Amino acid sequence: MMLHGDLHFFEGSNEHKHTIIELLFDDDSGLALTDWQGKATATLDPEERETPDALSKEVNVKFLKNGLSKTRAAIKAVLLDQHVIRGIGNAYADEILWDAGISPFSASNKIPPEKVSALAKSIKKVLTNAEKQILKNHPDIISGEIRDFLNIHNAKKKESPTGSEILQKTINSRKTYYTAEQELFE
Repeated sequence: MMLHGDLHFFEGSNEHKHTIIELLFDDDSGLALTDWQGKATATLDPEERETPDALSKEVNVKFLKNGLSKTRAAIKAVLLDQHVIRGIGNAYADEILWDAGISPFSASNKIPPEKVSALAKSIKKVLTNAEKQILKNHPDIISGEIRDFLNIHNAKKKESPTGSEILQKTINSRKTYYTAEQELFE
């Protein structure tokens, strides 16, 4: 749904602005996908993608070691690249890297094997925990972002759970939240 895509239930007629697609049901209700930027897309019966989802079994230590060894790009950029791993957004990349103890500015091919293992564990841990937190506190949510439970990607927080100052840097119009306790590999 991209950054600003949203889903809305409606009764009768759809009054939502910026509708990309609407699904109408027999009971006169419907579901509308909206996006004021017009970037959200809907694909019916999409082809399977070769790129694995972040929570799939394919995204493991072996997969990461192989992929990271081939690029010098910053690790955060690699995690955000939907052609490498699908399903990790900006906030979760920050959370995953903090949990793994890896600086978002680290060169991917310089991350040592033990940290790649930590990264694989953190991807599963952070995303699984996010699903649980969102379902527990917002069981009926169908769209939108809930981030109040995040450890460091949170403008209201000044310190990580371990007491380190949360730093912020804007790169390519995206905010990156990190701490000095995250190790930089160059």
